[in-house]
Amino acid sequence: MPKSSSSDLFILIKSLNKFEKGYIKMYASRRVSKSERIYIQLLDAIDSQSQYNEQKILRKLKTISPARLPELKHYLYHTILNGLELFHAENTIVSKLKKLLSHAVLLYEKSLYPQCTKVLFKAKKNAYGD
Repeated sequence: MPKSSSSDLFILIKSLNKFEKGYIKMYASRRVSKSERIYIQLLDAIDSQSQYNEQKILRKLKTISPARLPELKHYLYHTILNGLELFHAENTIVSKLKKLLSHAVLLYEKSLYPQCTKVLFKAKKNAYGD
């Protein structure tokens, strides 16, 4: 990641509240093995800084080679965005409707029409705010 992308990652991390950070750490740790949890360490290292300093990060996380750092930052940035999407998914009507429609499609494909109909009625109710 070029310098501007590094500052984008830094700003994104600093914009997270404690609940979002906790969720993202849990989300990231479920996606990788224990030995690969360097992403969480990288998030913590960046979060602990008041100004972005790549040299301090490399000194703090000695297991990261400078050549691998851009790849790790890129992955962390997208992991944070994906985690935020999931964290906030239940808060919007669009995400609720997408989820209900997805469930309806799954039930329909399994020929579970009465259950599919119930889910669709629930989606309709949500859509109209009833």
